[in-house]
Amino acid sequence: MKKGILLQIGAIAVIFSFLLTPAHTMYFSHLASTMAGNQDNIVIPVALYDTWGRNNHYIEDILEYSWAVNNATYQFQVITIGTDAVSGVANLTLTNENFDVFIIGASADSYLVDGLNATWKRNVQQFVENGGGYLGICGGANAASLGFEYPQNWFHRRVNRGVLGLANIYINDNFLSEWQYLIKIGFGNYDFDFGPDVTPSYISVNTSVEKSLGNIIFKEYSGNYRYITYAGGPGMYPANQDNP
Repeated sequence: MKKGILLQIGAIAVIFSFLLTPAHTMYFSHLASTMAGNQDNIVIPVALYDTWGRNNHYIEDILEYSWAVNNATYQFQVITIGTDAVSGVANLTLTNENFDVFIIGASADSYLVDGLNATWKRNVQQFVENGGGYLGICGGANAASLGFEYPQNWFHRRVNRGVLGLANIYINDNFLSEWQYLIKIGFGNYDFDFGPDVTPSYISVNTSVEKSLGNIIFKEYSGNYRYITYAGGPGMYPANQDNP
């Protein structure tokens, strides 16, 4: 189990878990570092797990940007990989030499199917143990957790077999709590984009985040609140487990 950062906002639960060692606090690959005059252009290779629908398209769009720090420019290079790459049988595999960050979006398969493969699971765990970053969104956040603290049925036990155990958290995700919102809005809402004058039928849940100078999401932001849509996602709470 790795020490990580958990951010849960409504339907999107994000876990960013990485190994911190005295030798380094952030790991950037040297695969694609070039010099342009006196400016360092550093490309950060990101492995995006192949999932269904528009999920990956949104993540790719979000990561299309660059930033400059101390005369160096950083940008992401996003490459979609599948189960074969994570299992180590593709030409480009999930290793710390090839990628700096691994992202799993809204995929229940990641813990209900893929995580049951011992090789797949161990390779992801090894990637993080060696300093790689992990970003899990919705199902990907579930996959990084310790699963259910008190499994009560076959579904809970199946989830617990497939989770990665990267973050020190348990999930709370059942039909009488979080899932009721997902069911009420309908799964079809994920299959198309809404125009500027169209509002999806999300359940009215207050998910505004009040401005705090200590919260990085408000840096360079002039408003007093951030508003996030909640469409039914897992609840999470600290597991307080000890695993050196």
